[in-house]
Formats: sequence, C-alpha cells, structure tokens
Amino acid sequence: MKAELTRYWVEYSEPRPFLAKLGVGVTAFDVNDAIGLISSSLSVGGEVAHIRANIDVRDLDQNHIVPNIGAPSDRGVWFPLT
Repeated sequence: MKAELTRYWVEYSEPRPFLAKLGVGVTAFDVNDAIGLISSSLSVGGEVAHIRANIDVRDLDQNHIVPNIGAPSDRGVWFPLT
C-alpha cells in the first residue's frame, strides 16, 4: 500500500531563515517528514511559527510563489526551488 502524501506550507518565526522568507512548500508523509525534508534540502533551521496542511497552491501568492514552484504532487520541497 502506498503511503499518502500531504502538501504543507511552513512559515518560520522571526528572524526568518533567508531561504524561507516567504515560507516553504513541501510535500511529505507527515509533519516530521516535512521538517526533515526542509532541513536536509535547504539546510533551514529555526523555530517554526505555523504549518498549514493540505495547502492548496491556488491560495499562495500568484505573482511570486506560484510561478516559481516545483511539483507539489511529488515528495520533497517544491518552494523555494534550489
């Protein structure tokens, strides 16, 4: 059986890490997997302020974020692209 993936939008507390200023989009098995993917892919640490599960990419900034995302259906970080 294939595990379910969830899209997350993660925002960090101030001071925000440079790569996470706008937030981080990640698709993962669960919250712990999402934070692990962010840490390993972006080397971003810091205090998480807010995590939104099942984020709809249509709800994200259409001018800055959406034109610059990867594949949100695949497991991994899809914003920001590195």
